[in-house]
Amino acid sequence: MDDLRAFAEAGMAGRRQEVARVQAIITDEVERYVGSVNEREVAPLVVDLRAKAENLRIAELQRHRAKLDALDPEQRAAVEAVTRGVLNKLLHEPTVRLKESAGSPKGERLAEALRALFDL
Repeated sequence: MDDLRAFAEAGMAGRRQEVARVQAIITDEVERYVGSVNEREVAPLVVDLRAKAENLRIAELQRHRAKLDALDPEQRAAVEAVTRGVLNKLLHEPTVRLKESAGSPKGERLAEALRALFDL
């Protein structure tokens, strides 16, 4: 009987040690989930910002169309790639910062600032 009790207590001790590890996993997963929910909340703002910037890029290319028409297809593709690349690099950090701050007071301030600055 003593051996059975010792075996059961050893099993319980092992399970108790796992509780902290399981709680840490649960905490990490909850934080990840909340982060993804917060990011989804700012996704429409990010889409609007990128769409507005893309529309401006296209409008500028259209405005200079007479000059660009003289380019061969490869050169035009290079202009497209360069302007798209600059746009993406310019918007990358604000997008990342907004997503990182989503769901916090700072995130709300950043979102409001983007709306006001870019008339979104």
